[in-house]
Amino acid sequence: MRQTSASGTYKTPPTNFTASIREGSSSLALSTTRAPQIPAHTTWCALNRKHCNMENSTSAEEECEATGPLLDPTAREFTPVWPLPPAPHLRSAALKPLLFPEPHGEDRSHLLRRSRDLPLPCVLCDRCFGESGSEGEEEEEGGRWERGRDALLCHFLDDHCIVVHQVEYIASLRSYCQYWRERLTRSNISTYCPVIRTNTHPTDPGPSKDYYLMSDALPEDRQLRQSLQLARLEAVLEQQQSERQDSEFKRSCLFCGLVVMGNRALLLRHMLESHGFSVGQPNNLVFVSEFLDLLQEKLDKLLCLYCEKLFKDRNTLKEHMRKKQHKKINPNNTEYDRFYVVNYQESGRGWREIMADEADDSTHPHRDE
Repeated sequence: MRQTSASGTYKTPPTNFTASIREGSSSLALSTTRAPQIPAHTTWCALNRKHCNMENSTSAEEECEATGPLLDPTAREFTPVWPLPPAPHLRSAALKPLLFPEPHGEDRSHLLRRSRDLPLPCVLCDRCFGESGSEGEEEEEGGRWERGRDALLCHFLDDHCIVVHQVEYIASLRSYCQYWRERLTRSNISTYCPVIRTNTHPTDPGPSKDYYLMSDALPEDRQLRQSLQLARLEAVLEQQQSERQDSEFKRSCLFCGLVVMGNRALLLRHMLESHGFSVGQPNNLVFVSEFLDLLQEKLDKLLCLYCEKLFKDRNTLKEHMRKKQHKKINPNNTEYDRFYVVNYQESGRGWREIMADEADDSTHPHRDE
């Protein structure tokens, strides 16, 4: 497939993105038209809004126009146009990422549970998708959220011609949409998003149409995604710390029924030492009570925790797990990923990718050096 524009021919875009907008069309050509470019020092202006008193600026272009360039290119010694902030502020702004902090004390449960990351607002209209989960009501984890997400993405594509790149890696889709909703009420979407034009070849069926791509190729979008990822990691670590300090934990063993009191790590250690059942180091786990609930539910359904086969009674299941050495969880079941802190460390990278990188490093010819 080829792409054409006023400046020449471009290479075919990635297959995964092409597929996201070519549904229902047997032939589709994409043409990229350049959206208005944001000056290179926009991020600098955003970092120093407080210093420049630019909090009421209506768009990225107006911010840059109001503050002017960072340095005067006509000056022989590049004299600053406006007074620079003190050196410590300059140094911290240059070294730290641009963060989008939430108001102090705001509930961050939507960062921990997808069922709380609702409703999902549209960035261009007043429609919302999904319903907030009520207290004490937990649908299958992420079930309601996934339906709301799918409805939102269909609305984006059908009604606003918007494609969101790698939406599965956004830590909080609700916060992401709320941020861009506020930004796009003051600026046109083409100010931020590249425009993708379809059906540009004379033989292509159907009329030509423009789509807007929201992706981390835009620095502001990338830093927003990174800040949401960092906020979710902080919330997960806070949850883990509260579980470690909880001394009122009380629960029976999954295998022998012994009631363990005091701390979650004591129960995990008992199941390892007495029954040979291991789920990893307690320091690597989070949402341990929910994890144990899920394992208990599978055992009550007479399912093996490793191969997930169904058995006729509990004694047969226990004997199978003992003989086959299946007293462990299935590492290929992504249902367990949310209970391990390592899966929150980097956006789009779980324990599998991290272990693959470590394996590559261990076989590197210059590893000792």
